[in-house]
Amino acid sequence: IMMAMLHIKWASFLQKAGQHQKAVEHFEKSAALVPSARASFGLGTCLASLRRREEAEDALKRALRLSPNMVGAHINLASVLLGRRAYEESAFHCRRALELEPGSQEAVMNLANALRSLNRQCEAIELVQRHISAARARQAEPSRTSGGGGDDVGETLRPTRDLVLCQEWRPCADGVAASAVVCVKWGQRYSSEYVNRLFEGVRRHLPTYEGSFICFTDDLEGLDERIEKRLLPDGLPLWWGKAYLFSQEAGLDGLRVLYLDLDQVLVGSLDDLAGFRGPFAVLGTDDIACELASGGYNSSVMAWEASVFFRPIYSQLDAAALRYVHRFDHWLEMTVKGADLWQQVAPGRVVD
Repeated sequence: IMMAMLHIKWASFLQKAGQHQKAVEHFEKSAALVPSARASFGLGTCLASLRRREEAEDALKRALRLSPNMVGAHINLASVLLGRRAYEESAFHCRRALELEPGSQEAVMNLANALRSLNRQCEAIELVQRHISAARARQAEPSRTSGGGGDDVGETLRPTRDLVLCQEWRPCADGVAASAVVCVKWGQRYSSEYVNRLFEGVRRHLPTYEGSFICFTDDLEGLDERIEKRLLPDGLPLWWGKAYLFSQEAGLDGLRVLYLDLDQVLVGSLDDLAGFRGPFAVLGTDDIACELASGGYNSSVMAWEASVFFRPIYSQLDAAALRYVHRFDHWLEMTVKGADLWQQVAPGRVVD
């Protein structure tokens, strides 16, 4: 038993150091000496990191046979099953995790992904909104407790939330708004060269364009001097810089905005995209290869007339929303109803 425990201890150290293959060897040695849920769980998570999903599934299921109430095993197994496109089974383990640990962030996110992949988008949105509302209510009433020690999502905890209903949108009273092409660069994933290349592509494929090209970024270095640069505020995690575009502080109100992700490859005219005059346009997920779910939004290319009408996209972001929503696209699906899809309003202009 002592040797099995030592193997687990050393394997855990190796796993934290990112040496997953070596950790696998020690978890396997521990399990061979004394079968345990801890060894099988560690083995499963390491195998998942190595993308050996079938083996990871076997190990995590073995952990659950030894310890049926191991929340982490249910959550990690659900994630592995998502990768194997076993969505119904993934959803089952997410729900089991939520029974054991109400309000589990990972379980809610995985379950929402599974539901989207099963084309149950409305159910996914309702699930996430329910947990966000519960978390907000708990924050508003710190003395309130729940029997399970987590978010009590069984009660009616749904404060009114503002939605962007595109059918209620009206264009600005001053007529045709000035235009801006906008991008967002943050972190180390994309260099300034991506911004400069996008800028040159816009100049080439919108030759008569007279509006601004604005880059919102946390690092101004290396950007073409002709690009208008605006700093992103501190503390915006990951891709939530996109949400900042809809804030008053972004300074876009009154402009007709065309947003482009930095990894877009421009090969033809942008006239149809820049000429969009509806309330809000995004890509639909139905014919995008990297999207597992249909009927959703993809924000790689967006267009809108910036105003207070779209403010809820930014103003409703709080700690509770950030806890349970891990993609800006999913946040748009929750807050914007009735968006135009590029595949319909400008067919063939954006392809995957």
